[in-house]
Amino acid sequence: MPAGKISHGAMEELVRVEGKFGSADNFGDLIVKSVRGVPIYLREVASVADGYEEQQTLALVDGKRALALEVRKQSGSNTVDVAQAIKRMLPALNGELPGQTRLSVVKDMSVFIEESVEDVKNTLILGAIFTVLVVFVFLNSWRSTVITGLTLPSPSSPPSSS
Repeated sequence: MPAGKISHGAMEELVRVEGKFGSADNFGDLIVKSVRGVPIYLREVASVADGYEEQQTLALVDGKRALALEVRKQSGSNTVDVAQAIKRMLPALNGELPGQTRLSVVKDMSVFIEESVEDVKNTLILGAIFTVLVVFVFLNSWRSTVITGLTLPSPSSPPSSS
């Protein structure tokens, strides 16, 4: 069973025990090592106290304590699709929660991805326009310009964003 953590310097180790202890005082009787057949008890190398675990992380939303929940997509799935599905489900999930408890999206990586895809589309369009202009200015031929313009790829649908 997990029994806690031992911190020494920058290292932190998990303590696991077999069975249960009736109280925190019984942890002192835990044998941590044997030297030449002589047991070394936890109470001999550490102080054992019943208390609260040190807080290592804190989640705040609008200055109030919150529970942080991170949703990650599976490998091969689309980040934007997953984020949109979660946003669609939030009203139904919030309807099932008791009292003032609410789920909300605090950080959404799909927004960055959607903006990046939009930037790529705009860059492709500008690149196509400038390519056609350069061909016309340097070749001074409508025929070559039209052929170049028709052979350029067009950003008709956004690329897949996984």
